[in-house]
Amino acid sequence: MAIWKRGRETQKLTPSQVEAVKFNETFYDVGLRARRPYEKQWYINMAFVLDRQWLVWDDTRRRLELPSAPSWRVHTTTNRIKPNVLHILAKLTKNKPIYQTIPATTEDADQNRAKISLKVHQYLHRINQMDILNQRLVLWEIVYGTAGMV
Repeated sequence: MAIWKRGRETQKLTPSQVEAVKFNETFYDVGLRARRPYEKQWYINMAFVLDRQWLVWDDTRRRLELPSAPSWRVHTTTNRIKPNVLHILAKLTKNKPIYQTIPATTEDADQNRAKISLKVHQYLHRINQMDILNQRLVLWEIVYGTAGMV
């Protein structure tokens, strides 16, 4: 039996569990390496949308930082990106999704099931606040270039 916690020994695991942990850690590390080339651009894009155009990327720390400047220097910023992003967001999210259900057959029971499933979809859309979630998803897609919902 092995003992495992991200490289340190703390808990006894069976060999199959150790194998599963190693698989998950390698999968996670591969994911981090895959996104690393894009992170700089993602951070810069979001900084510009949030009126933080004066930030610079630090390669060693892998983050945006405000460079040192004299105390008398004023960082005047006119954000021309944010209005465009919000305009595109409004255009892409102005219409709500339209749910459709198609009955499997022409029988009354199937048509009733289709109507019920349509009502369930509309109810879930309303209680889960899907309009807000869709708006956030589209905003992330505009700013970062890609987005996904789990």
